[in-house]
Amino acid sequence: MNKLRNQRDKGIKLPIRHKITIYVAVLICITIGINTYTTVRTETKILTNKIIYDNKRLVRNVGFRIKKALLVSNWAAVEELLTEPTMTEYGEMIYIKIVKPDGKVCMANESSFVGETVAPSLLLEQESVITKHFFPQQKLYGMLVVQPTTIDNEKWHIIAGFPSIQIKTTIRYLIFQNLLSGSFVMLLGTVVSFFLAKTICDPILNLTKAAKVIANGDLTHRVTTTTKDEVGELAVTFNDMAGKLEKSRVNLEENLNELNTEKKLLSVTLDGMSEGLIALDTDKRIVLFNKVAENLTGWKFRDVKGKPVDRVFQIVNERADEPTESTIDKALQSGKTESGTQYDVLISKNDDKHPIFVCTSPIDKSENAIIRAIIVFRDVSHERELNRMKSDFTSSVSHELRTPLTSIKAYTETILRDPNMPEDIQRQFLGIIEEESNRLATLIEDLLEVSRINSGTVKIKYEIIDLLAVTKRVLVALEPLAQKKNIQLKANIANKLPELQADEGKIESVITNLVNNAIKFTPEKGQVSINIKEKNEQIVMSVSDTGMGIPKEALPKIFERFYRVNRPGKQIQGTGLGLSIVKKIILMHNGRIDVESEEGQGTTFTIFLPLKAEEWDGIERRKTKDRRETSEPLTENLESAADVAVKEDCSIDSAS
Repeated sequence: MNKLRNQRDKGIKLPIRHKITIYVAVLICITIGINTYTTVRTETKILTNKIIYDNKRLVRNVGFRIKKALLVSNWAAVEELLTEPTMTEYGEMIYIKIVKPDGKVCMANESSFVGETVAPSLLLEQESVITKHFFPQQKLYGMLVVQPTTIDNEKWHIIAGFPSIQIKTTIRYLIFQNLLSGSFVMLLGTVVSFFLAKTICDPILNLTKAAKVIANGDLTHRVTTTTKDEVGELAVTFNDMAGKLEKSRVNLEENLNELNTEKKLLSVTLDGMSEGLIALDTDKRIVLFNKVAENLTGWKFRDVKGKPVDRVFQIVNERADEPTESTIDKALQSGKTESGTQYDVLISKNDDKHPIFVCTSPIDKSENAIIRAIIVFRDVSHERELNRMKSDFTSSVSHELRTPLTSIKAYTETILRDPNMPEDIQRQFLGIIEEESNRLATLIEDLLEVSRINSGTVKIKYEIIDLLAVTKRVLVALEPLAQKKNIQLKANIANKLPELQADEGKIESVITNLVNNAIKFTPEKGQVSINIKEKNEQIVMSVSDTGMGIPKEALPKIFERFYRVNRPGKQIQGTGLGLSIVKKIILMHNGRIDVESEEGQGTTFTIFLPLKAEEWDGIERRKTKDRRETSEPLTENLESAADVAVKEDCSIDSAS
């Protein structure tokens, strides 16, 4: 098609009106030529016959008179007759000869002809007329008439030559007349055909221009015509077609807008899903791939579109470390939704492993079906980690509860079995029972605190607190624990701290948890220091130790509930709740907490607290003279929102 179009474009382009004019002019020329040829031929034949008839009649008369003169041997009369008809109606006679029976010319109108011999072929047929005879002496063509006559029983011939100039002149005149009239007719016909073609072509040109305008996108354009012939009907039909196209375009745009809206809605829906989604065609090739699927597999949709799903979505059994049976094949065979196992692991593009739960749903096969199956999968790493943490928590809580209870029970039974036990030993046993009871109470209080936070019943009492006094109380309370491990406690607190509006009990709990953890995870003869200062209208408090530090991979998780750092070969008591409670309390004070740690080098927790309660957003306050008390319902949703807010300022939480 393009080749034909190129050939057409390379040719000479002529408007239709010019083509029609040329065709009419050529047709008129052909008609004039045929008419001229026919007329000339007819007139030539008529004129030739007339001249032949007249010349034959003339020669007959001359021959009859010559015969009479020869019979009486009147040679003078013969010569007079030979010279008499030199001038004829059709021009001067070329010659006239009297030929004897032996073929020799005995007399002629010119003496030069006498004695010559005439070719026998000219004398064979009587009364023959040669209409195209060449006369060598005159160097022209003419007409030769042979008239036989009988004298003294001998056959004589009278030969006369006549010019044919009259015929040629007549023919030229006829041709001139025909060409003159033909030229006029051709000119008139060309002009008439041009205007006729213009009358026909102008509406067609208007239609062509309108078609180009419409082809360029302007469907509102219409053709105006005043004719009521076929071209006018074509223009009306063209306008109707343009109107229908305009309606179709409007409908198409509306449909496209709806499709785009649905496409955007579908895209937002798919990208907003927490699960990965992959759609497959009938050949199990990928036709849809959402953002979660891109993140989990490591592939971009533009790179995997149209590729077989087996190259992108590879699942192995975590326990057997071998490929699992494809849920895609199972779903397509059974026609039902098929799920994977709890040990499925997705191998990403970078060979990372993601524990997932996957299910595949087939779609009813139809003639125009594009999507054949849908794969939905989600990362269950957090769920597995949560289950592990809960299991560890249950184990830890059971152990933490069992240990003090066992001690309390054992020492109580010992005292009850021995009424005569010495007083000092009994006092020692009661001291151990008290110590274990306090330990048990602390554990139960932590559990209750977590429960209150999760249930949203935590109440915070805002008041101006003496942070120096609170810190000293904590250090005094934890001094015996530090002395047991020969750990040095240091406090570096600014002499003049600004007033801090906070919940004194909660802040004391935070400091206690951090210092207690520092002592717990610092080996003997180590050091724990607490630093407090004011900076940028915030209280900046840091608790540092020279302990074993926290592994880098565990830093993003240390503030999660029930999480405990796995330290092979080291059993350290705890439930994994302390740092979670600390973070919640700091968040409720509209603050943030950071952590820096290097394994084997120690850990530093840094807390940032705003000085004034008015700076806290989202908290209803009730003012009194010395304190402000606010009740803050803390639901899981608000907890998540607080986590997001902290992530903007706290790099360690961003990693988690």
